[in-house]
This record gives sequence, structure tokens and C-alpha cells, in this order.
Amino acid sequence: MLLTIRELLNQIKWDPKYSSQKTHVMIQYTHRGVPKDYLIIAFENLLEIHSDSFEYWNSAIQERIRIPFHRIEKIFNEQTNQILYIKRVTGASTNGKESF
Repeated sequence: MLLTIRELLNQIKWDPKYSSQKTHVMIQYTHRGVPKDYLIIAFENLLEIHSDSFEYWNSAIQERIRIPFHRIEKIFNEQTNQILYIKRVTGASTNGKESF
């Protein structure tokens, strides 16, 4: 089944099958200028899921941060190492959807 990133994030947030896993779900996204050019945040820091992005609370700077979905590289469970989403290689056709 193909899901959009938004659908996957909402599923993790609302589906009871993820209730015990939420605290272990991490989102890795592109962030230029930091070591390795990416940051990883805990799913539990998400505040809102929009149509094209999500917002999370950055406690280091005490601010809401909005991240567009196209910057998400990976969504995974840090406890089990299960990958829930990984960005496809450039040039691969997904017709606007990624596989999970």
C-alpha cells in the first residue's frame, strides 16, 4: 500500500497500533549546515501535521519549527530499527507517493 508522508504521520499519530511505539519513532530530515546535513527529532515533539509540512517544538531554542515533507529523509523506530519510510533515490518514479 502506498501512503503519502502526511498519511503515514497521521497514521502514527492516530492509529492505536502505534500507541506503544510513538515514543520510539524518529524523523530524520535534511538540515544543511549541521554535521552530516541532517537532524533527527522525536515524533512525540510533533505539534501539527499540515498538508505539505509538519511543525515540531524545538526545546533548544524554545520555538515551533516547520519542516516541509520533501526534506524528510527517513522515519524509523529507534528501538526496533524498523524503517517506516525512507526517501527514494532521485530519479525513481513514485507518482507522488512513497512506499512504506
